[in-house]
Amino acid sequence: GIDKTWKKASETRTIKNINYEKINSKTIRVYVISQVINAEKPLDTTYTIYGNGDILIENKFTPSKNMIRFGMQMEIIGEFNRMTWFGRGPHETMLDRKTGAAVGIYSGFVKELIHPYIRPQENGNRTDVRWVAMTNVEGSGVLISVLGGTNLSISAWPYTIKDLEEAKHNHELPQRDYITLNVDHRQQGVGGDLPALALL
Repeated sequence: GIDKTWKKASETRTIKNINYEKINSKTIRVYVISQVINAEKPLDTTYTIYGNGDILIENKFTPSKNMIRFGMQMEIIGEFNRMTWFGRGPHETMLDRKTGAAVGIYSGFVKELIHPYIRPQENGNRTDVRWVAMTNVEGSGVLISVLGGTNLSISAWPYTIKDLEEAKHNHELPQRDYITLNVDHRQQGVGGDLPALALL
């Protein structure tokens, strides 16, 4: 079954150490060491911040048990509500439910890319994503791309994960003035026909 202790990983995370170094006049590197549950070693996150606005994020983590997902979640302003991605699409896909979706460049508004399951739950995931852009009507926004050849799983919602967990019906989901953006290195499959493939 699913180990539900992972749900508390973010809220119980504690920062053990933060350091930084100046690489050059236009680059700073920040090192963050965090203690996380179910870990063999602390979570090691490095942010390399460049003068042109680019930020390179590297995460290193060794879990002590199977994970549901490994990634980062952020809130971005609501006007960046158009998602364009290079990956599988156009419909949602998962680790073990993706062969029917071709790799290409797709685009749509966040409200069009979510899937209203009868019981509110996580939805709208796209797999094998090389890059994703969240933009406004003028084309300005945020670009996230992968380095090192490991594709991402991406999803974006006009509500939060807490909203999804608390709602019993879709009409109970609020429309926030910001977007929840999930950027995952890997996410567990849904299982079913081949349960073993549901592992991370």
